[in-house]
Amino acid sequence: ARQWTFTGLIIMLVIEISIMTSQTNPLPSSLFPTWTEYECVWLLHSLFPAFMNGCRSLGSYLYVDLDKQTRQLLLALQEQNKDILLVLRDVQIGTQAIQANGVSGVGAPRVAVSGNASAAPMVGATATGKIREMQHRLQASNSQVTQAVKDIKIDGNKSSSMGFYVMIIGYIAMSYIFK
Repeated sequence: ARQWTFTGLIIMLVIEISIMTSQTNPLPSSLFPTWTEYECVWLLHSLFPAFMNGCRSLGSYLYVDLDKQTRQLLLALQEQNKDILLVLRDVQIGTQAIQANGVSGVGAPRVAVSGNASAAPMVGATATGKIREMQHRLQASNSQVTQAVKDIKIDGNKSSSMGFYVMIIGYIAMSYIFK
């Protein structure tokens, strides 16, 4: 919005200088038969606050908060990473229990091995079961990450090229009016 406002100020400055420094009346007499240069400049100065407010409104509508979207994506990725680490830790504990006991299979109890080598029985599945559980968790958390990425892509596709086209049309209109 600030760039559009500055562009409007520059256009207004150019028009005002061209009107005030010309020797003859640069306003077309067919469109403005009774207007003086002062009235044209007064109109430009009167309309500028409305133009500035319109630029602010369009700017706030088209604004995309990239920091917020990045934060959401990073939080979703962090949750997915936590899920992966938990499941991998369970698989590691299961494989350590299998190596310690030499027992594998569906009916075998799993043993958790902590840093001081004390063992506590845990109810759970085998390593392949944990891998399947990890796949389900990853699919669930992947949907959150995918949704965050889609939100970023959708908001990233909204471009503020409308202001560029309006500015070009304004330049064409100004050059046509003041020929």
